Amino acid sequence: MRLVIKSNPDGLWWTLMSSADDSRPLARGTRPCRDVAACRAAASMLGGAPLHKSAHQIGDGRWRWQVTDADGTVVAESADTFDSAAESGYALYELRHELARSTLAPR
Repeated sequence: MRLVIKSNPDGLWWTLMSSADDSRPLARGTRPCRDVAACRAAASMLGGAPLHKSAHQIGDGRWRWQVTDADGTVVAESADTFDSAAESGYALYELRHELARSTLAPR
């Protein structure tokens, strides 16, 4: 896994990529972070404790997984969309499994 953090006028934004060799985005934050450490913590939580997760159908009939914090605010989502809710859920399962086995390589 590779964590990419980019600066925008409203703060820092993170995206998880497949690897250093594969620039396919897997997940992204939905809110800006105050600093690099906060972005790393936000991305790392996807591989940790049980999550508040759900699948949401978007306008074109495709699905995206989302993770919310304890207040119900969406904090991360899939970068890709999927054909079904089940497919989006399995993609999150695979991402969590991979994160649990790896360390995030910063860029």
